[in-house]
Amino acid sequence: MKGIISLVCVLFLASEIFAQTPGPPGEAPWPNVNCDVPPPTPGDVVILPDPESCNSFYICAGLKPVKKYCPKNLHFNQNKRVCDWPRDAHCHLGYHVAN
Repeated sequence: MKGIISLVCVLFLASEIFAQTPGPPGEAPWPNVNCDVPPPTPGDVVILPDPESCNSFYICAGLKPVKKYCPKNLHFNQNKRVCDWPRDAHCHLGYHVAN
């Protein structure tokens, strides 16, 4: 069963990588986000804040960042690694303040 779940996760991440398209003309196709960092715990997924926006974040698929967005009115909370209320996320002007 674990093998099936792992396979589904890998296939999902692969589909996200290949489905991602570059942004508007003039925008860099890949963000300035470094996915070459260790996960918080072995086997965990690397999730990084977007340095340019409080309401988005990146999931690293290998060394490739895949941009994701928080629901409307929420900000990415770097400490909890989830979308959260702005007052709890502590994101200001595109960078995150550690608690």
